[in-house]
Amino acid sequence: MLLGGLIFQFLERVPDRQAAELVKYHLCWKLALNLKLGAEGFHPSTLVHFRQRLSEAFGRQCHGCPDRPACVPRDQAHRTIVVGACHEALQQLRREQLSPEFELRMHQRNAIEGTISELL
Repeated sequence: MLLGGLIFQFLERVPDRQAAELVKYHLCWKLALNLKLGAEGFHPSTLVHFRQRLSEAFGRQCHGCPDRPACVPRDQAHRTIVVGACHEALQQLRREQLSPEFELRMHQRNAIEGTISELL
């Protein structure tokens, strides 16, 4: 759960406190992390400690690795994760969802779906 939370936090670019709240209250995060609806999540400081433990554990493992030069350039102390093109497309769609035009389209769609569901 913590590793998934860290990954989502990175992708959403939110601080620890907000990530902990999203784990607790956001349905999509709960489903993706395979949590029950009533799950409490974790305290924001847990992310700090978990990140430190990951850094310590993987930092020690990498220093003696013969393949380290292939993973980490000489001028970097650690490996860097690069987010791909799909992430930018997702961010663009999220920005679009904040527009008044999108809100209007969804209002109309909700009205139609409500009418259809009454017919069934």
